[in-house]
Amino acid sequence: MSCKADIEIYTTKVNSQRVYIFLAGLDSSLDGVCGRVLATVPFPNLQVTYAMVCAEANRQDAMMGGISTDGTAMATRRISTRQDNKKGTHKCTHCNGDNHVVDTCFKLHGYLEWHPKGKKTFANTSLQQQPLSSAAGLIAQTGMISTALSSPSCTKNNEWIIDTGANDHMTCDSSNFSFLSPSHSILAITNANGVSSPVTGVGNVPVSSTFSLSNVLYVPSLTCNLLSISQITKALNCVALFYPTYCIFQNIHTKERIGSGRQRGGLYYLEGGTSSQVYHSLAHMMGKNQSANIAEIWLWHKRLGHPSFGYIRRLFPSLFANCKLSDFICETCAMAKSHRAIFPLSSNKVASPFSLVHSDVWGPSPVFTANGMKWFVTFVDDCTRMTWVYLLKHKSDVCTVFRLFYQMILTQFDRTIKVVRSDNGGEYFKRELTDFFHSKGIIHQTSCPETPQQNGVAERKNR
Repeated sequence: MSCKADIEIYTTKVNSQRVYIFLAGLDSSLDGVCGRVLATVPFPNLQVTYAMVCAEANRQDAMMGGISTDGTAMATRRISTRQDNKKGTHKCTHCNGDNHVVDTCFKLHGYLEWHPKGKKTFANTSLQQQPLSSAAGLIAQTGMISTALSSPSCTKNNEWIIDTGANDHMTCDSSNFSFLSPSHSILAITNANGVSSPVTGVGNVPVSSTFSLSNVLYVPSLTCNLLSISQITKALNCVALFYPTYCIFQNIHTKERIGSGRQRGGLYYLEGGTSSQVYHSLAHMMGKNQSANIAEIWLWHKRLGHPSFGYIRRLFPSLFANCKLSDFICETCAMAKSHRAIFPLSSNKVASPFSLVHSDVWGPSPVFTANGMKWFVTFVDDCTRMTWVYLLKHKSDVCTVFRLFYQMILTQFDRTIKVVRSDNGGEYFKRELTDFFHSKGIIHQTSCPETPQQNGVAERKNR
């Protein structure tokens, strides 16, 4: 490989293979971070991947370690309920029990509602009386049980908590929805200490006239509203940056700040205390991000020499996340593709028959007649639109046929032809036909070159 570009491509492939091998050897509890690594653009190297996996492993250790603080972090992630079919292959290091590990030990983390010991606990203990760990999170499971957490320090209000681990948006207020339907994929949510609450529905929460949060879970028993970082960054095509006292949202391409949140009580809240202020903040984020995307789409359209917006969408699909192709109309492109002006329809007709006759020649036909005819000429009266068709063996026979047509009109209708209109075909400019026009006082009108529209009456007859 002598080219520097080839070396870079080879290095990228080797790095990708190493990352794939590393991720394939991870435990199933780290599937979430594996998905985030594979979805990262540009694809990270092995060192960055290792750092992300270590951070997720430390977070899970903190979740299951029982460290207690006043605030409660909100987090959701998907888990699988599949159990190992092999008996006795796992041993818990906390209770020395078989067929489970310390991460799923009921004695350490609490019994679930379906467990016999868990039913007794739920019958005597309310949600407000049960302690929550600082890392107890919303564990969402598709199809059977989805889990979420609630904080005893929160009350039902219109504030939205920015949740870095939530897979979906969640709310406890049905008045926020513009559309709400029963949930079939997620049936319930269960917090880390086993309290289960049903998911009543899923729907859309409007933010502005042009943007709404989709697939928001309605959980009446929650005491807070959760804003999923994974969903909002995908919808707004932005990144979220967290600092000790605040967080900000930035457009991926322009790095423009489009929204922010404030840290309070160990949690990050979207700026805006009331529901209307929160919606205004989200709408402002969406509007600024969409405006930046539209401006960049137009910039690339001009840079690349005015290609179609369909091709630009294939090059930059993320820019069209919230834009429609029908919204982009380039006047320059429309003018450049217009070859000529539109010919207006004419309804003018002469007052008397045979004052104006339209004529055109069509052929050669791929199929000859029995007499060897492969052309035909039409004569159309402008006043009555009566049409006469004569078959021809050669285009040069037009002069002979017109003489016959002129004599037939004179004999049968006692009329004389005054004007003949045709295209610029050479058969109409033969000397013999021109002399006949002059001898009878007939005016010969022709269309402009390459402009068959001016002889439209005869041209349409050919169709």
